[in-house]
Amino acid sequence: MRKALSKAARDEAVSPVIAVILLLAITVVLAAVMYITVTSLITDTEPASPLGVVPTMSQDRTNWNVKIVQVSTPLNTSTVRFMVTAPNGTVSMQPTPLSQLPEFHDTDPIGLVSAGDYVLLPTATYPLYSHVLFLKGQSVLSDMELQ
Repeated sequence: MRKALSKAARDEAVSPVIAVILLLAITVVLAAVMYITVTSLITDTEPASPLGVVPTMSQDRTNWNVKIVQVSTPLNTSTVRFMVTAPNGTVSMQPTPLSQLPEFHDTDPIGLVSAGDYVLLPTATYPLYSHVLFLKGQSVLSDMELQ
């Protein structure tokens, strides 16, 4: 009889309690993998703008000072173009490389766009709610409204 019981014990693979614990662990791991997969599909993966720009009006209200406050990657002033559109959407200033723009003030004239550089625009020519854009190729580096 002893041999019969010990043989039956050897034939049993896993106790029911261990089986339930393993199934729960597998379920939790699969749920975590599914959660990570779905949230990575839903979240916005668009990179941050490579150019931080702050437009302000001068105290005498005659000029807009479009100041660059952050540059995430080195940008050459000859490849970055500046453009202004009027509030109605018409182009007020054609895309022009910063290096050829008289209104552009390079605070460290080494040919690179850097924090502290700025563009001065007369408020009479470029009214409130005009859009200023910094472009590189077909990419928009920054799009700000004058206000």
